[in-house]
Amino acid sequence: MKVLVLGGAGFLGQVIVKRLLEQEGCSPIIASRGPGPSQGAEAISLNALDREHLARVVSDVDCVVNCVTGSKQTIIETSVSLVDVLQNSKHKPKCVHMSTMSVYGGQEGLVAESAATQADIGWYGEAKIAAERAFSSYVSQGGTVYILRPGCIYGPGSQLWTDRIGKLLSSARLGDLAEAGDGWSNLVHVDDVAAATLSCIRDSENSGEFIFNLAAPDSPRWNRYFQDFALALDATPLQFLHSRTLAVETKIIAPPIKVLERISGKFRMRSDWLPESIPPSLCRLWGQHIKLDSRSIEDVFGFRWVPYSRGVEESAEYFKNRFGS
Repeated sequence: MKVLVLGGAGFLGQVIVKRLLEQEGCSPIIASRGPGPSQGAEAISLNALDREHLARVVSDVDCVVNCVTGSKQTIIETSVSLVDVLQNSKHKPKCVHMSTMSVYGGQEGLVAESAATQADIGWYGEAKIAAERAFSSYVSQGGTVYILRPGCIYGPGSQLWTDRIGKLLSSARLGDLAEAGDGWSNLVHVDDVAAATLSCIRDSENSGEFIFNLAAPDSPRWNRYFQDFALALDATPLQFLHSRTLAVETKIIAPPIKVLERISGKFRMRSDWLPESIPPSLCRLWGQHIKLDSRSIEDVFGFRWVPYSRGVEESAEYFKNRFGS
């Protein structure tokens, strides 16, 4: 089976490709705009907006995994381009699209896949909702699509939920947030996201559209994650952060850091020297009482999750080895 992984050189794409290489009879193709690690797999340079080139590649694969991320425009235009190519293909390859829990917006409580999407918390959720709509149109043309909606992907290599949190904890800029950190973390280990992708690829009994939430049932509230990760990193005692401190972080410190990040990106300069920022959207997430109901993928595929304790241990070991904490 040939599997095209769009965004295969990225954090999640690399883990998926690694798992695919371990499967007998599976040949992953890494597609990215620029050069990246091949991991022993075929790697090609591909702009997904070049529909002619994309169509030639898709004509020879059995499945496409869409891990493309980036700006709102990139996410939407890439999805529309891919769906257009898939719809016009003769053999209708299966597709696995990586979405996000952000499509549920500011909802709270236990949220299953049947819940309505709502674009009320920012551009990322809006972009992913538009992308999901595009892939749904492929289903109406006879295609099969699996839409995965992961929560916060952590584990070795996660820039957002391992690197960033670890740096903030190590510098005592993050700690016990009291009520402001009482939301559910909806953590999902990167290996679980890769395993879910493989389950969808291997599924030969079903066709149509399938949507799966991905969040480990034992993932705790954010304050508990901060505490456990800090302990594993020896970044204790954990600080209690007053709401005034968070206000300073989000309203005074975060904006200039964001400006410098954009300038660095525009001029292709290194930005790893910049401190981590805590934007308002992050604080809002830490206090949001939304808990993904992920029982559907367990029922369909008999899915089993990486235990939370193991995930924290692996994340801490990776962080210490990389950053010397």
